[in-house]
Amino acid sequence: MLEKLLEILRSGGTRTMASLARELETSVPLVQMMVEELATLGYLTPVGGGHPSASACCSEGCTGCQVTTPCVVGESTRVWTLADRGV
Repeated sequence: MLEKLLEILRSGGTRTMASLARELETSVPLVQMMVEELATLGYLTPVGGGHPSASACCSEGCTGCQVTTPCVVGESTRVWTLADRGV
């Protein structure tokens, strides 16, 4: 199911955990666990949302950022982007 999630994420766009859960026909908590696993494996990178490594992602501002529209830097929501390994 991790490969299917990665396939969905590679198709582009932005999605919520709930929308991913619906696409995968599973629960939001399971999708959250899978996203964390993909991040641990180096396929995803957190952006904003107070994540400790997110500040480095945002250090150069919003120019060229893929998630400018749904950006939540400084909010409690977490946004992830594909890392080089995930592309």
